[in-house]
Amino acid sequence: MSDSESSVVLRQNWAQNIDPVTKLLLVACVLLGSLLYKSLTYSLVVLGLSVFLVLAARIQAKALRLIEFSLFLIATIVLIQGLLYPFNRTVLLTVFHLRFYKEGLLYALMLSSRLLSIIFVTSFFIFTTTITENATYLEQIGVPYHTVYVLISVCYILPQINKNMRHIQVAQRARGVNPQSNIAEQVRAIIPILVPLITKTLMQSVERSTALQLRGFSNPNRQQTEKLTYYRAELAHRGLILLAALLGGWKIWMILSKLV
Repeated sequence: MSDSESSVVLRQNWAQNIDPVTKLLLVACVLLGSLLYKSLTYSLVVLGLSVFLVLAARIQAKALRLIEFSLFLIATIVLIQGLLYPFNRTVLLTVFHLRFYKEGLLYALMLSSRLLSIIFVTSFFIFTTTITENATYLEQIGVPYHTVYVLISVCYILPQINKNMRHIQVAQRARGVNPQSNIAEQVRAIIPILVPLITKTLMQSVERSTALQLRGFSNPNRQQTEKLTYYRAELAHRGLILLAALLGGWKIWMILSKLV
């Protein structure tokens, strides 16, 4: 065991002991496997592992919020594939004179499982890794400070816009301006405040940049943040890279075996 591994301070949440690169490699492996293997059994197994990962990290409530945005897409997949899948043969059920076929519904189940697996694994990375942790990790591996700031600023922009939007909407409702009773009214209420909203967000980014400069962010001799330590990060990197290589190699072998 190396000195860095022996000095690891384990955090209370086990997911926080996994470094960001390991989580990104995990997302890449799930994405690669979902794209390469069109198997219902494989998709369901990966989905089960992804759900277990989310439950073990105790982020299921946050992950479900991401799934809400994909429900319409999943419903569309089930509807189109159940009715129009080219290999439909066996009628499974009829709803309002619409015939849903077994083959199409199974194919839709596979596609939906792949989509949900990607969402769950991605949510594991998003909700167990903070922006500050990502910035500190990038500095530790040698990324220049200015590059780190640019990357982190991009990550902060969307949450800042969302926060400013909520503040403006709360202020409007408190004054009785633009009551939003339906989706059309919500869209019309957003349009007039887009320019000041974006302007305010950019001004906050400039103020944050100025504050960092005054605190000596660009000074090469500045005090470093506390070094983050993770449990067997290098071993996890090698294992996931090997897994990705095996997934790709096995797919190539299957294609070549069919040609012989």
